[in-house]
Amino acid sequence: MTLLEAIQARHSVRRYKDTPLSEEVVNTLQEKIREVNHDGDLHIQLVTNEPKGFNSILNYGFFSGCKNYFVVAGKKAEDLDERAGYYGEQLVLLAQQLGLNTCWAGVSYQKVAGTYELNDDEKIVCYIALGYGETPGTERKHLSTNGAQELREYLAIHQDSIETERLLLRRWKPSDAEALYKYACDPEVGPHAGWPPHKNVEESKMIIRELFTNDYTWAVILKETNEPIGCMGYYPFGKSNIEIGENDAEVGYWIGKPHWNNGYCTEALQAMIHYCYEKKHFQTLWADFFVDNPASGRVMEKCGFTDTGKENYCSNLYHGEDRPVHIMILEKKQ
Repeated sequence: MTLLEAIQARHSVRRYKDTPLSEEVVNTLQEKIREVNHDGDLHIQLVTNEPKGFNSILNYGFFSGCKNYFVVAGKKAEDLDERAGYYGEQLVLLAQQLGLNTCWAGVSYQKVAGTYELNDDEKIVCYIALGYGETPGTERKHLSTNGAQELREYLAIHQDSIETERLLLRRWKPSDAEALYKYACDPEVGPHAGWPPHKNVEESKMIIRELFTNDYTWAVILKETNEPIGCMGYYPFGKSNIEIGENDAEVGYWIGKPHWNNGYCTEALQAMIHYCYEKKHFQTLWADFFVDNPASGRVMEKCGFTDTGKENYCSNLYHGEDRPVHIMILEKKQ
């Protein structure tokens, strides 16, 4: 089941079968919990085979048969609820992909001593009921009426987002077109990266729809303004501008001119390198820059890339037949 299919299939379920979670399912959930706890600075915990958390007669929604649940907790902070919802939804969708059902519970649960750990500076945000539902639940009207567009909008924000101190790398969405055009129309931006300046907002919309809507391209969002200021991604084997191995990738990026010399490219590229090696498990990363754009090469060097001593002409790049690119490499540390 794909993530899009999981979003479409997932409905709240309050009645569960007496079917235990397999060791394989538990291990998969625990691995994801470790990931979201790290990325979201949370303390989410999985409780299994425990019937008291949702066994009160006062429980709203009349839960029955629920013996497994997530305890969603974290350090007390203004944005805790937002982070809990964002990363908790990743667990909910993974559970759906594993054939499980879920239900968010803000008040209709009981705290059972000994089932979770909580530090003095932490609090519980909610529980998420988990298990094999007696039914798959009832289709939610907002999904059936708004259709695929809503699902694409959700995916644009929630699928494989990457966060750094100042930036958020997330999927592009159609409503980013105006911000994209604002920076991509600059003749000093696109040609340095190998593409022509955008002519209008409509072209930017087309670029997002036809070139940026994939599994390997991210919008670079400046957290301070919540605005896309550039693009980051990688080309897998078969789509790269240079010759690479089947288990390799070529990274690429650009940042709007008003945001140059702030370290954003370096910050975003470091995050992309970590994603490519730790999540995608590529063997080697490659990068290239036009010889008349040495600033891009300096960003690569700051992130650990080294010079291969090779140059290449890439006819598929804007003016690529006239200007050679310098090829850089980053070997995965053993």
